[in-house]
Amino acid sequence: MTMKLFLLKKNPGPGMSKRMFDKVREVTGVPVEYDNLVTPGDYYDKVMNKMKTDKAVLGFNVTIPYKVDILDEVEPDEDVSACGAVNCVRVDHEEEVFYGHNTDWKGIVKPVEKMAVRSAVIAGAGGAARAACYAMMKMGVEEIHVFNRTLSRAEALRKNFPAVKVHKLETIGDYLTQNRTDLLMNTTSLGMNPHPWSCIPVSAKHLKNVRTVFDIVYKPLKTKLLTFAEEAGCNVVNGLEMLVEQHIENVRIWGLPEQERIIEVLKSFKR
Repeated sequence: MTMKLFLLKKNPGPGMSKRMFDKVREVTGVPVEYDNLVTPGDYYDKVMNKMKTDKAVLGFNVTIPYKVDILDEVEPDEDVSACGAVNCVRVDHEEEVFYGHNTDWKGIVKPVEKMAVRSAVIAGAGGAARAACYAMMKMGVEEIHVFNRTLSRAEALRKNFPAVKVHKLETIGDYLTQNRTDLLMNTTSLGMNPHPWSCIPVSAKHLKNVRTVFDIVYKPLKTKLLTFAEEAGCNVVNGLEMLVEQHIENVRIWGLPEQERIIEVLKSFKR
């Protein structure tokens, strides 16, 4: 029987995850179908019901803007409870329950876990920013600063992360110029296709005191932010690193067969 997986999203557009799982099916023969499920807000309840009633659905991923919105629909694991965001759901059809997980944070930790990160700056305050804050706390990062266009939304993160310091996004360039920073993470959609020339408000000159720049955007792989980072001599990490690592965790949560073979196929996308 075909095993169905989805990406719950609001806006249309091609997805890397679908490409990855199409390759998984082609290489391993595992009968898995992964599709983008574009869901405007007024269709959300219908889609949630369909996920529960279609017995072929093993689970789904969640992206902007539903990572926080879906909290009321799931039974959260400890990571979700701690960070307040969901990106992976396993469907239990017998109990008609959605089990919510956060694997984004592991996708963030894996590419930077060998770095000595004492100070981190995070751009954005959505679900991915929550996962980034959680990842930094898990790594024992001493100083975490969050910059967002809407200050009240950044302040809301402090419910889960009271030690985080929050700032207006427009001040991020000045802060980075004046403070040595081990890791800068962009968790916003700025720089993502179809607007690849958009960027958080920094340039190469603002990044001279930054050791590593991590952009979770992976369409395109080299964003304007990462181009600036290379010009400034920073180490760079693109969003595909995070996507692959969180999908490795998702495969285990969904209980797919042939997991080790599937994981090898997923890892091949980073090479």
